[in-house]
Amino acid sequence: MDTDTSETVGFADGFEGGFTGWSRASDVPQDPNNLKNPVAWMITRSTERAVAGSASLRYYLDGRQDDGTIWIVRGISAVWETEMTYFVDDVKLTAIPR
Repeated sequence: MDTDTSETVGFADGFEGGFTGWSRASDVPQDPNNLKNPVAWMITRSTERAVAGSASLRYYLDGRQDDGTIWIVRGISAVWETEMTYFVDDVKLTAIPR
């Protein structure tokens, strides 16, 4: 018998209004082909492949060096009235050949 009485609270956010509340970050090496500069990367807003709403993100990371990670992050507020456990679903990223 399932005795779990916890409440599930959903959180969804889109990018229709841009990056409000989100930060872009990276951990990339120096580009050996362009000394003193990091490997090229960017995260931009796109309307090409939105799953919900009208906007999504496009990630670009120059992978010729076979190294580097880029991401976005956003904090959320929670009221700690009782002990809670939070689960975050994995984000699916699909590489699209050009």
